[in-house]
Amino acid sequence: MSDARRGTTGEYRFVAPCTVQIKFHGKIDEAQARSLLGRAAERAVGLPYVLLEVDISEMAGASPESRRISAELLRSMPYRIIAVHGGSFAQRIIAKLVVKASEMLSDGRQISSFFEHEADAQAWARAQAATLDEPAMRS
Repeated sequence: MSDARRGTTGEYRFVAPCTVQIKFHGKIDEAQARSLLGRAAERAVGLPYVLLEVDISEMAGASPESRRISAELLRSMPYRIIAVHGGSFAQRIIAKLVVKASEMLSDGRQISSFFEHEADAQAWARAQAATLDEPAMRS
């Protein structure tokens, strides 16, 4: 099952059973963060984990409010495997602020890594998902 949408805020795609692919466009504001990550959080309800593949190659920054909302929405999801790819050094720093802040407050329910290329991010994320056992996926 797949659910894909493209809009001015970015792109969102759910791929069953537990993968969400997001691509941010332009400078991310609160509405954009709520739209894309909110949709992911809604889709993640009831899943044992969510594998987030995030493309930041077209992201042009993020407002402080969007970073706060993003971290809040990430924490609302079940166990998270987050693979971020693309983007400049500055873009990766912005994304890392949000992802690592969420990870620090996740009680061990999130792992993340950053990659230059999409294929590397996907391979890492799928390898991480393959190592999950049932008890870890349900906690």
